[in-house]
Amino acid sequence: MKPQAIAIVVIALLAAALGIFIGMQFSKERSLDVEQLSLLNAVMMPEPRVIEAQPLESTTGKTIDLTTDFEGQWVLVNFGYMSCPDICPINLMELRKVQTQWDEAQPYYPLQVVYLTMDPARDDLDTMRSYLTHFDERFIGARADFEATQRLALQLNTVFEAEEKDADGNYIVSHSDSLALINPDGDLEAVLRGPQNAERILKALNLIIPAQTSLYHLSAALLPCH
Repeated sequence: MKPQAIAIVVIALLAAALGIFIGMQFSKERSLDVEQLSLLNAVMMPEPRVIEAQPLESTTGKTIDLTTDFEGQWVLVNFGYMSCPDICPINLMELRKVQTQWDEAQPYYPLQVVYLTMDPARDDLDTMRSYLTHFDERFIGARADFEATQRLALQLNTVFEAEEKDADGNYIVSHSDSLALINPDGDLEAVLRGPQNAERILKALNLIIPAQTSLYHLSAALLPCH
């Protein structure tokens, strides 16, 4: 048999194997248990919510947009700020556990944590890059101006407000404690309410992500040249 014919046969066999695998995955029941998700502090959107495009400066050195730049990936957005004394660093420690365990257990469902600062006046990119490296080098830090960040946060079911400055010019940012889960199409899929806990987050993600990943995105992950 000629090499070209052999190559065609091999490709056909690989495609058939991929089809069988995907068929097995999607033949399983994928109904979501809303009550179980509620116990995990996870709230699904009735329909994925379209998010307005918003350019963000990022620690990657490039401008990113949550709606377009993570096609094929799930994105977990964590709002925080580097001067936060308690909740924000605790959440990042929990998210490090989530990222590590997810990457090991679910390689066909790529997940990216994005840390979006609520305090762009004090959180510059260089400092944010160094700060996030202490937690996990895989995390991406992002920022926009305060008003734009507030508008984006509201779309992702998060609220925050800078408090009055004290005599020394210091201030805190009051904020809710939620994570936003954005699907591979760039839409809001679910909100994970605090307090955040790695075990609970992972259970919620395992219920949501495999069930809500489209055939197209799964096959793209299994066969990157797709």
